[in-house]
Amino acid sequence: MSQIRLVQILTGKLVVNNKKNIAIEYSKFTPFYQSVGKARNHFDTQFVLLKNFINKNDKQTILDASCATGDVLNKLIVEYPQSEFYGSDLCESFLNLAKKKLLTDTNNIKQVDWLELSKYFKKDIFDLVYILGNSIFHCQSFYEFEKVVFEIRKILKKTGKFVFDLRDWEFNKKDNSFNEPYLGKTIHVKKGKIQFTYLAKYCFKDNKHILIHNIKDNFRELEINLPFLNISVKKIVEILKKSGFCKIKTTKDFNKYPFILVTAENANNH
Repeated sequence: MSQIRLVQILTGKLVVNNKKNIAIEYSKFTPFYQSVGKARNHFDTQFVLLKNFINKNDKQTILDASCATGDVLNKLIVEYPQSEFYGSDLCESFLNLAKKKLLTDTNNIKQVDWLELSKYFKKDIFDLVYILGNSIFHCQSFYEFEKVVFEIRKILKKTGKFVFDLRDWEFNKKDNSFNEPYLGKTIHVKKGKIQFTYLAKYCFKDNKHILIHNIKDNFRELEINLPFLNISVKKIVEILKKSGFCKIKTTKDFNKYPFILVTAENANNH
């Protein structure tokens, strides 16, 4: 076996293992995820943002490729009943919750690795694919990010749009800080029988940005570690262009979400 082939196999196994680890971390987060999202106004903020990319007068086909528990997806389904919505996520426990309350056909929700999107969804089908909450940067490398971008392009219609967001990594790394409004602040969540405290921390380790969620209720204390790829906006734009996207726009506001928003349009030459 050649050294190149061996490296490819080992790298592939490493990526799979890292993805499994991230899915495990999110499964630990699942019982608290919706309460934290609501307390932080996370779902409403994303919903308002996405309204800029959906036309009420058109019937569109839209994929939330990191739909988690489906909270944002359901808001969009109510707001745009003429459009058809789909969701995907890698975390099974998230999807189990999403399917219990989903306002569309549960067959539209799939447990899918981004690298296999075109195996589970038809090509040239979506007017809009979005991945918010900085989720796409759970990719383990620039190479994997490029492959994911190419997969997304396959399932987009010609001139279909891809929308995602990220943190200002370069600033974070330089300042050893995180533009996280709840960083270091304990949130007390209380809703009926649900009661817990939530605390966000940040560190930069092994060339990854790590967001650490500390959660404590009456029965347990959890630490959930979520790694994010260290990548610049310049590199992101370079990869999007290389993968066949055009009309790439980036908007930046360090003080509010989305801190950096990226939009790109599929070119007309699959």
